[in-house]
Amino acid sequence: MIERLLNPKTTRIQQHQDHITLTTNGQTESIDQIVRCFPFSMPNHWISFRKADGSELGLLKTIDELDTDSRHLVETRLKDRYYIPTILKILQIETDTQGNQWQVDTEDGPKTFFIRGERGISTGEFPKIVFTDATTRQRFVIPDYTALDRTCQQLARAHLPMGSRRGRGGRFH
Repeated sequence: MIERLLNPKTTRIQQHQDHITLTTNGQTESIDQIVRCFPFSMPNHWISFRKADGSELGLLKTIDELDTDSRHLVETRLKDRYYIPTILKILQIETDTQGNQWQVDTEDGPKTFFIRGERGISTGEFPKIVFTDATTRQRFVIPDYTALDRTCQQLARAHLPMGSRRGRGGRFH
């Protein structure tokens, strides 16, 4: 069994063909997720390595002391997980009984994501709006709703929460 608090000097993270492994003290386990415990306040400290079922394999206090290859792999995975594309334009929103499919243009090109209800849209920092894809959990951001052109604002307005008792709502003009 791998110890919960990992020693960065004896821990190796390696990419294999279709999976990543964590090796420490002669034991190797497959990693499904690499997660920042404090993504905003301490992004390179307290990194959790998790199995497919979400259980924690180990916790690393800092990635700074990992060997170069392990650190690079962890940094790449964390960047991929926490990168939030910026929405530049809303192209189309299609509604069905399950929710809304948003087709947007981002800084990385066209993207499509699916929103099921208000929980997938955070307007608590309006005019910033954050969307979380119901399928992939990928997040997307409109940094300033008021900076969108009028057509995009009108298209989005019908699908945004116009106030919520849970603090997710915002005022839209």
